[in-house]
Amino acid sequence: MVEPTDPRSSTPPKTGTPIVELKPVRRAGSKRQTRTAIVTLVVFSIAGLGAYLALAQRDETYTVSEFSSTRVARGRLENVVQMTGSIAIPDQTIVSTPERGFIESLLVAEGNDVVEGQVIAVIDSRDLREDLADLESTILRLERNLERQTLEFEFTEARRDREYERLVRALDDARTELETTEGLYRVGAASDRALLDARDRVGSAEDAITIHRLERREAHLLNELSRRNTLDDIEQARTRADRLEQRIAATVIRAPRSGRVLSVETVATRPGTLVNQYAALVTIGNIDQPVVEFGVPERHASAVSVDGPIRITVGTGTFPARISWVGASLAQSDAGLPVLPITAVFENVPTGIVTGGSAAGEITVGVVDDALYVPRGAFLTTGGNRFVYRIVNDVAYKTEVTFGMVLPDKVQIIAGVTEGDELITSGYQSFISFDEIAVARGR
Repeated sequence: MVEPTDPRSSTPPKTGTPIVELKPVRRAGSKRQTRTAIVTLVVFSIAGLGAYLALAQRDETYTVSEFSSTRVARGRLENVVQMTGSIAIPDQTIVSTPERGFIESLLVAEGNDVVEGQVIAVIDSRDLREDLADLESTILRLERNLERQTLEFEFTEARRDREYERLVRALDDARTELETTEGLYRVGAASDRALLDARDRVGSAEDAITIHRLERREAHLLNELSRRNTLDDIEQARTRADRLEQRIAATVIRAPRSGRVLSVETVATRPGTLVNQYAALVTIGNIDQPVVEFGVPERHASAVSVDGPIRITVGTGTFPARISWVGASLAQSDAGLPVLPITAVFENVPTGIVTGGSAAGEITVGVVDDALYVPRGAFLTTGGNRFVYRIVNDVAYKTEVTFGMVLPDKVQIIAGVTEGDELITSGYQSFISFDEIAVARGR
């Protein structure tokens, strides 16, 4: 009978079968096989690691298949500033109304050629003509008054002459009487009183002549003054009349110069319209001397000067010109940028010039002969303005360069490459961190 076993007991159960202890049997050469296995495992591990490293290194080489490239060329570079401007006629005259009045007629149109003195418009001057008629009536009245004054003075002078003759006769009579009285007085036939009376009568007659002469002198002076005043009034009235006649004549408006009618104000085209004095009617200019007004960017301002060359494009033609004027200070362009205002004149004025029309200008501000350059591309900015990728045997190497003149279509390279080098000209943004990249052409 087998006794139950206590599970908590660590003593092996007693059975009727004896327990036999087995020991491993060592075969000859087992240690050598173990070492061989270990060596083999290490070799395979090293080989796998090498393959991994090789693959990893291969994965780190960046390959570009879509790119643009070009060869470094050598030649002449010109830095050209391009501007837009407008055509202007500096030699022009605005013809305005000399008087306030109504438009009677306009005899020219925009684009017409006129000669100096040609009638171009007429202003109805009815008010001026009425004023002139009033002045002419005033002049006539003043002239008649002067004539009447002259006649009256002549008749008055005739009366004064007769009065003077009477006074002279009275003086002669008084003197004769005095002589008689003095003779009688000497013989005692006349009294002292009679002698005094005779002398008084002579004195009174002499005083009367003196007073007559003074009054006549006064009358002459007053008459002359009145006559001069009247003549002055007539002269002033005639002067005003002459001016009115000139103003009336000016209402027949004539071209002050020869030239072309550049513009016509709308008010001038409507007969019967009331216009104020000095209102503009037409503009006449000399189209033989047009100018083109430009604004040179501030950074190129120092490169322009009077008489400097400039090329101007109008329509489909490009014409040589020269700079005729350079502003003393900067101005502001329509875009709000600082520019230096200049004007240019054509060497030979092209036909069909339109005032206010647009034109394009080109000024060469820099020239480099025998320069290395490539077409301008995205590489310029994506390369940080410092680097290019130079292709050698399907590998592009990041190369530091020095850029020079940057033109709208070309970029000068001063150092870092040589003529004939092939450079990637497309953008570098996807591989700028690599010092070298593989290029796959035609993929």
